[in-house]
Amino acid sequence: MRTAGRVLLAGTDVEVSAQLALARAAEAHGLDGFWVGGPDSYATTAAAAIAAATGYIRIGVLLRLAAPGDVLRLAEDLAVLDHCSGGRAELCLDGRSGGAGWVAVARRLLTNLRSCPVDGRELAVTPGPLQPTIPALVLGPAAVPGAGAVAELDDGQAGAAVAGSPAAGDAAAGGAAADGAAADGAAAGGAAADGAADGAVAGGAAALWVGAERTASLLAGIRAALPDAGGVDDLAGAVRELRDAVARNGARDVVLTAPAGAADDDVALLATVVAPVLRAADEEAPDLLLDTLTFRRAAAAFR
Repeated sequence: MRTAGRVLLAGTDVEVSAQLALARAAEAHGLDGFWVGGPDSYATTAAAAIAAATGYIRIGVLLRLAAPGDVLRLAEDLAVLDHCSGGRAELCLDGRSGGAGWVAVARRLLTNLRSCPVDGRELAVTPGPLQPTIPALVLGPAAVPGAGAVAELDDGQAGAAVAGSPAAGDAAAGGAAADGAAADGAAAGGAAADGAADGAVAGGAAALWVGAERTASLLAGIRAALPDAGGVDDLAGAVRELRDAVARNGARDVVLTAPAGAADDDVALLATVVAPVLRAADEEAPDLLLDTLTFRRAAAAFR
């Protein structure tokens, strides 16, 4: 069974201080990256602040591309973020509410990260990105060449839904390996199959997006299982469902959306209980979950 290569956290709070705190916690507890949400101009600015406050985690920017005329400015903002972070920038294009012209805007951004046509002239993005290719994903029903697909494990569903078709482009940049390197030249897969019975993205997805409510449910399950063994079966079932969705979609990354009001302790639970089990081999996962819970119970007893 396919296991997650990276486990990342996504912030949804529009307060920069809250996103900074979550990003610091994600790095401190060993998660692989942090995705910044919010309006486009806010997201790139907040991501730059997070770059200054962290040292090694990957920093993703979730862009809606609501203003098509902002492509050059966004390309410049992403390049600056890439420099500020020492080459840690990643991009996720959120097309879930995009209109008919959204794909064209997304393609313009991805193909013009180093230069952009404006009024008939080719203007250089200065400075250009530090990385040869900024890893890119697309969240939504549209396929965007050059971006890996994201399958969404929606809050109200029992399995992964098709929330993004695999890109038909020439680079699956969004599925970077654990060391953060972009997978240049690797195709993200074919188009999503119509009415796929298993709820998977045909051809594989670069990432699995887990909604905030489902993440909150995971946290509640961990807290229920910590005092005694009574809630372990329910928690094991929830984590197994995540692992099944990763395998069904061939996802390399899992992005856990932080619920509203999430704090350092919540991030610690996700990083130390959920993330190791998502990364573990099939035969190791059940014992690893039990061992982790046992360790945390023992540690709590000595406090």
